[in-house]
Amino acid sequence: MPLTAEDKTVIDEVTDRHLLPRFDLRSVLSLAAYGPRARIDGPRLALGSAAVACGLAAVACAALLRVQWAAALSVACYLWIGAGIGAFGPAWAAPWLLRLPAAAAVGVIALVGLMAGGWLGTPGAGLAATAAVVLVVAACGYLGVELRNHSVAGWALTRSLAVAAIGAVHALMVSLLGLVYVEPAFVPHGELLARLWHRPGYGRAGMLLLLATAWCLAVGVFSQILWDDRPITAPLAHLQWRSGQGGR
Repeated sequence: MPLTAEDKTVIDEVTDRHLLPRFDLRSVLSLAAYGPRARIDGPRLALGSAAVACGLAAVACAALLRVQWAAALSVACYLWIGAGIGAFGPAWAAPWLLRLPAAAAVGVIALVGLMAGGWLGTPGAGLAATAAVVLVVAACGYLGVELRNHSVAGWALTRSLAVAAIGAVHALMVSLLGLVYVEPAFVPHGELLARLWHRPGYGRAGMLLLLATAWCLAVGVFSQILWDDRPITAPLAHLQWRSGQGGR
């Protein structure tokens, strides 16, 4: 039996008002997989699987410092996500937590200013690792506090780690896109930065990518203070829109 407009409104309301604020991603994923006939939809799963595969491959390539491949896979991941949103709408978009990459992009913009001021992300490995750990722990702590303030307790608080992991993948991919494709055009001696990604090493390129990822994750999470009426997991929209006419 096909879902009615009222059914879709109830699903959207439950997702936006109850599941996402409590970081209940498993339930959100279950709802996103269902098509208009109230059964699991193959094309939705196929597009979602393609996006996840590209994202995980980007993480693996970045870990191996195959930076150009990682950046290209990040582009592919977001293209798949965009195609899915265009085809299936907001319910399918909800599990991707798109406020996190949108806010992480602000971190990339801030990095442009830092690099233009002469910072090239070349501290010692110990300092870089310490800074990254502090930023990540602070971000995870903030997510835990936000989740607790939505009346979640006990083992369910570990949901914040899942959101942090998704945010870290987004932060990595956004950092790759910014550092490889954007920032060389804006910072002084950008050709040196661009050359860094062609023959990267863990001592410099790896530390820069690590710090950029941790920085963008922290910026993405703490930008929540700009949306004090919406959780960080909320859909990427400023207004809630309900329509039974397919968006017309």
